[in-house]
Amino acid sequence: MTKELNANTFDEFIQSADKPVIVDFWAPWCGPCRIIAPLIDELSTEMAEEVIFAKMDIEEFPEFGKRYSVMSIPAFAMFKDGAFGGLVPSRGGYSKSRLTENIRIAIAL
Repeated sequence: MTKELNANTFDEFIQSADKPVIVDFWAPWCGPCRIIAPLIDELSTEMAEEVIFAKMDIEEFPEFGKRYSVMSIPAFAMFKDGAFGGLVPSRGGYSKSRLTENIRIAIAL
């Protein structure tokens, strides 16, 4: 299940996570974000042993988009051991297999 984050919960959640965290930066008006949301929910179940998935509405909390250099959405940021590890590349688009592969590469670094 994907955890919804806000300005009050973000830092503590990232710092206390016992696995890598992938944060989906999105906004309600973003069509591609709404299209990919069910895929992220699927991956959060399928990859639960490897990674934790969370979501952050950057329209509501734009400072987080700026903090992590999010230039377009959807964007996926990887955090490992409480530290920002970079944005997950969108090479090849956001198909389930491609996104899974890119996330596994990001968490292996």
